[in-house]
Amino acid sequence: MSLPAQATAREGINPLRSIKTKFILLLLAVSILPLIAVGWFTYAVSERILQTQVTNHLVSVRNLKAEQIETFFLQTADDIRLAAKLPTTAQAAHDLSQQPSSTIRNRTDGYDSYFEEIVRFKGYDDIFLISADGEIVFRHSHIPLQNDPLLDTALTGLFKTLHSDPTTAGPIIVTLPPTSESNEALSYFMGMPIIADSANLGILVYQIPYASLEKILNSHTESTPQQSKISLALISPEIDPADQAASDIIDTAGLELALAGESGVNRVVDSQSLPFLTAYQPLAIGNQTWGLIVETNEDQALNSLRSFRTSAIWITGLVILGVGSLAVLIARTITQPISNLTTVTTAIAEGDWSQAVVVTGQDEIGLLAKSFNKMKVQLQHAFATLEDRVRERTRALETSTEISYQLTAILDLDQLLKYVINCLKKEYNFYHTHIYLLESSEPKLVLAEGTNPAWTNPQGRHYYIDLDTSGSPIAHAARTRDIVIIDNVHQANKWSPEFIMADTQAEIAVPIMVGMAEALVGVLDVQKNELAGFSDSDARLLRALANQVGVAIHNAR
Repeated sequence: MSLPAQATAREGINPLRSIKTKFILLLLAVSILPLIAVGWFTYAVSERILQTQVTNHLVSVRNLKAEQIETFFLQTADDIRLAAKLPTTAQAAHDLSQQPSSTIRNRTDGYDSYFEEIVRFKGYDDIFLISADGEIVFRHSHIPLQNDPLLDTALTGLFKTLHSDPTTAGPIIVTLPPTSESNEALSYFMGMPIIADSANLGILVYQIPYASLEKILNSHTESTPQQSKISLALISPEIDPADQAASDIIDTAGLELALAGESGVNRVVDSQSLPFLTAYQPLAIGNQTWGLIVETNEDQALNSLRSFRTSAIWITGLVILGVGSLAVLIARTITQPISNLTTVTTAIAEGDWSQAVVVTGQDEIGLLAKSFNKMKVQLQHAFATLEDRVRERTRALETSTEISYQLTAILDLDQLLKYVINCLKKEYNFYHTHIYLLESSEPKLVLAEGTNPAWTNPQGRHYYIDLDTSGSPIAHAARTRDIVIIDNVHQANKWSPEFIMADTQAEIAVPIMVGMAEALVGVLDVQKNELAGFSDSDARLLRALANQVGVAIHNAR
């Protein structure tokens, strides 16, 4: 292959638009895009499923803890109701209210062991007795109240609530929030009126430590099944969601909704832009509505999915690398023969007929190479014979011009017809030619002249074809004024050719007309001894000649 041909082929193709590049991109797209789509879909669905599992687990933990805490307070309420009805409690309230001592520390009596057993068995922080007049007459821990005004305020509020209707009021709960001035940790007071013989002797108060509730919150809830840490918080209406007790909670808005009596799940982001999944709900504790919330770090909960995503990215990268290498190899295998074919066609276009495509396979490309080599031989032959065909066509046109000139000079009809038949035989080398003339008195075409030996038979002079004969190409050309071409007279199912020679293969019937009105004069019937021997150029030439013959016949008549 010549270097100029190679250079021309390379210059004519933009590498970015080459078949090789497109094929590589197509293979990558077909291989990688579905993989990426399936991977992304799998990741999204897995994330949604895992997120739902984590959320469902949080809701389960929330519901479990809500039930445990409500049960704890219900049991405590039952305990304090029972204790408030015991004769010993009523006697203690009566006796301690009668003592003149102004401080709890100096009230030594025989009730310490009684209340000590309750504290030790139930795990309360302290027990208080408040007289019917609102005075704290007993504190089990004997710690003076003067240094803890917040405690005094909480107990006073509890007393006022229960004292308003001691006969019907159940256990009442108030919260003692921790402050920097208070000596108390976060705790809760539950109070119950002490009624004996329809008389209000005072109020029995249990101080419940937050640690008891914290123990319930933290039991068997350290993490989700996905090993992410769970945080829980429980607050009462007296606690601000942003207070120290709930300082580790991210979704303070969820706590506020829980305090407002709403349940739900949420996804929030902390100050460091870390996502958290939360589940919150209200709790009915005594006369109050509390809030419970459960949280977990979403990234930790979905850590396994993040690991899967990283692995998937690496795997996708390796697949892209592998598929890319395979695509280059396959593209080279397929496009290299095409590139060689392009180079050869470029060389042939520049006139180098010595080039041939090397056939390297038995596939479609190999078949294309073989077909191209055959086509090249045919083209080479066509180019070699083109001048001969041009000369032949030029001579045919010159002959047509000469015939046209001679036709104008012949006025005898028989002589005119013989001249046309002989010229077509001699100059155009047609196998056989007939001229049919339209009978003026009858709708039939009479054979007027021809090269068929049967013409020498006297019977032949009376041969004719009815104009309405079905299947006759000659009659059809006369009726329609159109040329009829039959490529193979022996396989023409539509036509029934008449008056043909034994070696005739193809036939053409051309109407002979005259004038602008295209008045029918007759039909020129030409036969060849080769299949499909009439081309479009032959048809145009014969039509032009038939028109000239029509004018000459009109003039001769």
